[in-house]
Amino acid sequence: MSVLRWSFGSGSFLIYIMPTFLLCLKADLDGVTELLVEDDARWYFKISCSSCNEESENEVYFTKLDQMEMTGSRGSANFVFKCKFCKRESSVDIVPNSAKAYTAQDSGKFKPFISLECRGCEPTVWIPRDGFSLKGESSGTRFSDVDLTAGDWSDFDESAGNAVGIYEVQSRFEKSRAR
Repeated sequence: MSVLRWSFGSGSFLIYIMPTFLLCLKADLDGVTELLVEDDARWYFKISCSSCNEESENEVYFTKLDQMEMTGSRGSANFVFKCKFCKRESSVDIVPNSAKAYTAQDSGKFKPFISLECRGCEPTVWIPRDGFSLKGESSGTRFSDVDLTAGDWSDFDESAGNAVGIYEVQSRFEKSRAR
């Protein structure tokens, strides 16, 4: 967590900034103009506790619509968990309106895809699954329920008469100061 100290006159105050992590995506798009996240998409991650550095054994998942209450707080988050080793409670929130389309111009380059605000933890691995959609380049045909579990996805665009796909999906996390 970052702390900013602002001073004015005879007083000062602290502002606590929760770490934000950018999930950056890299993929090769073929015959599609953009990869989009559907509103009800489940996000699957492995998460590491910031206190004891233990990584979750199993993947965890949540959606931007999930709301879980935090112990001892009036706040909530998309995902709240207690580390089984140090027992510290941590939380993750998908930053509202942070999901961005991955476009044909981005193909082959890492680009921020979504932002996560994390308290007491860090995402370590993104496990792509379903909940994505693609738009055909030639026809504008929308392909829904795209499943990236295998790291690749392909289909045939009957309107355009050609194959479409997304290949070699890779990801990484970057720490960001901006929300």
